[in-house]
Order: sequence, then C-alpha cells, then structure tokens
Amino acid sequence: MDMNNKVVDFETARADVDRWLDHKRVSPSKRTNMNDSIDTLTDAIMDGYLSIDSECRITQKLRFPLGEDESIGTLVFKPRLSNMEAKKYLKDIKSSDIDGRLTSYVSALTGVGKDIINKLDSEDTGIANAVAVFFL
Repeated sequence: MDMNNKVVDFETARADVDRWLDHKRVSPSKRTNMNDSIDTLTDAIMDGYLSIDSECRITQKLRFPLGEDESIGTLVFKPRLSNMEAKKYLKDIKSSDIDGRLTSYVSALTGVGKDIINKLDSEDTGIANAVAVFFL
C-alpha cells in the first residue's frame, strides 16, 4: 500500500502504539528488542486494520474475516492480562511451543477460542501475534 492509501499517518500511528506501550509500562530496552513488532502494529494502524481506544483496548479488523458469512470480522484485545487468566489458556502448552503460546495469549486477550484463532489468515495472525508478544 503506498502512502496515498494510508488511513493514518506514521506519526499518529506510532504515537498510538507508544501510548499503548506506555500504558503497559514496556521498558525502553524491550521496545528496542521488539521493534519489528512495533513496526507491524504501526503499519497495521496506518493501513486501517488496527486501532487503539482511549482505554488502550486494541481492535483488529481482520483482513480475512472468519466464520459462517464472515461473521468474525474483528478481534478486541484487552489492555491487561493477569497471570491467572493466562494460565487457563496456557494449560497443556509447552513453554518451548512459541506458536502455541502466542495462540493461547491471543485467545486469552480476545476471549475468542483457540480453534478460531488457529484459523486466522497468516496476514491477520502476524498482526495479532505482534500484540501478543508484549504479554509473554
């Protein structure tokens, strides 16, 4: 997508991501290490596939909606996740299974079942995983 088709300019998109990272209290060193994920989130906002509300909930508009009649068109991510909540979704997932852990975190953050999250298109999965990595 060229710059003329962007929904949000870079500065606004990056400011939204930074506001969300500030809300999560993500350290500067982690931000540096996670720059690829930050770029993915920024690009998704610029392209109109991601938004962050005033309470730091993230809404992802799926590029490829799921379900009968494409009834699942968005994912809404909670701004916070407790260890207790995460553990319910991580049951039976090995710590070395990064894909399983990411799917579990996306499911825990959105309340959408892992069976549905596993059906996301790779484009949508990449964006969802860029959110989830900040909860690992």
